[in-house]
Amino acid sequence: MSKRAVQEDDDLPRQPKVLLVDDDLASLRAMEALLDQWGCAVSALAHFPVLSETYDAVITDYDFGQGHTLARYRDPVSELVSRGISVAVISGHH
Repeated sequence: MSKRAVQEDDDLPRQPKVLLVDDDLASLRAMEALLDQWGCAVSALAHFPVLSETYDAVITDYDFGQGHTLARYRDPVSELVSRGISVAVISGHH
């Protein structure tokens, strides 16, 4: 690869890294496909993880079924927000 080609690649905007969390696999896959079309680098999971990676944004369901909700992960979510990471919560709850 030529030196010029490498420099041009370096000038490309970086893909936003998005963590997507939803226990409904159909919703998870649909949102993953949409974010991928928008040029995001998506990590899609069916449960809220122990966060070891850095993301630009997190989009998460609130209710993970069987009585597990995002409230259980208050501290990790607060840590994300304190680091300036945008967190969007999607819910069918009031």
